[in-house]
Amino acid sequence: MIVPTPIFADDSSIWSRPLEMIAALTTIAGTVIGGIVWLSRRYIRLVRERDRYQRDLRSAEQELKNLQNTHGPARDELEQRLAGSKNEVEELYEELAKTREGAIRLQKIFDNLNRNLQIARQMEGLIWRAKPSGTAPKFTPLSQRHVSIMAVLNLKGGVGKTTLSANLGAAFARMGWRVLVVDLDLQASLSSLFVTGEQLQQFSQSQRLVQDYFQQSVAGSNPSFADYVHETQESGVELMGSSDTLAYAELNLAVHWLLRPGKKDVRLLLRGALHDSTCAERFDLVIIDCPPLLNVSCVNALAAADFLLVPVMPSKGTTDRVRPMMGWLHSLRQNLNPDLKIIGVAANRTSRSTGLTDDEKTLWAALRDQCHDSWGEKVHMCQAFIPQKVEVRDAENERRPLKPSDEIFTFFKKLATELAGRLPQSSRPASLAVTAKGKSS
Repeated sequence: MIVPTPIFADDSSIWSRPLEMIAALTTIAGTVIGGIVWLSRRYIRLVRERDRYQRDLRSAEQELKNLQNTHGPARDELEQRLAGSKNEVEELYEELAKTREGAIRLQKIFDNLNRNLQIARQMEGLIWRAKPSGTAPKFTPLSQRHVSIMAVLNLKGGVGKTTLSANLGAAFARMGWRVLVVDLDLQASLSSLFVTGEQLQQFSQSQRLVQDYFQQSVAGSNPSFADYVHETQESGVELMGSSDTLAYAELNLAVHWLLRPGKKDVRLLLRGALHDSTCAERFDLVIIDCPPLLNVSCVNALAAADFLLVPVMPSKGTTDRVRPMMGWLHSLRQNLNPDLKIIGVAANRTSRSTGLTDDEKTLWAALRDQCHDSWGEKVHMCQAFIPQKVEVRDAENERRPLKPSDEIFTFFKKLATELAGRLPQSSRPASLAVTAKGKSS
């Protein structure tokens, strides 16, 4: 079994090196080469068998010629042997032809894979920036869809992306929004907070998870978006879930794209689902929990999203990773999604509930300037913040989002209110009147 290799890890230095996925693809190339060698050996063996049967056939024909003027059992037996040898030779020719065709097909696959691997190496791992083909689904402007899509991303692991995605979804729902949460994390942690393990197993068995949508889309079966959305235990929140098998689907999709770059663009599969009119009819807001690496799922989220929310722990090690990430995303959006905007950078897991410490404020001010330089425009630094509280861990241990009765839920609601105020008026629920300052009236 091929172990999927991350395309970009949370180590920022990886951006200057070729795709780590090339290692996995090289393994595939080795498998293809092994297949070619096996077919070549089989072809040689079949040729030798054919030659032997041809020799036996000539010998039998000669014996038959010598006995052509005779009659009896000897001649009858020889004629039967001759007919059998002819049949075996014909079958060998057919098998040789099939083996030769198989070897040619494998050689073409290998040549195509090797060519695209060379291209990937030359691009130094930046293949995600490639411009979509003319047949790729277009980005539908938010003014036409009226459902905001927010990707929650930080390429540094452990900053609380899943916690923020889950509890922001619950907070928006409590405020009257119809929310869809999409789980693209390879660990499927978000899904486990909204549905039981038994339900997730049922979705997996019925092939109704996000990885199934990806694979069905690539296969050209035109799956219905609604079939992959499920109700949850949280009122107002629905889920497009995943499981740990998403990692294997990831590798298959990446290989599919490298082998057949002219076919369906695997980076835009989620755009096809979330920009569909059925999504706008059903939801007011989509929140996507992204993995901490730039893989097929993450790039799908960025290609479909209107807004990017960046959770950051106010520590030196975490804030230092944000600037190079924003620089990379700025270059990515040029070809993939020029409409992508940063809705905010949110401080998560702060030291205290009353506000940032002096050290955290210093880091936050420096980060604001760094984000501006990397993104090329002013980046909103959220005023609302999320402190480190044991209540969050307790809720996750109980496999649920926070409840309004949890003290820390107030902080998530404040952040949701601030973000809601930054969304276009046309994308807010008709039942809500929200002022420009983000306060519900």
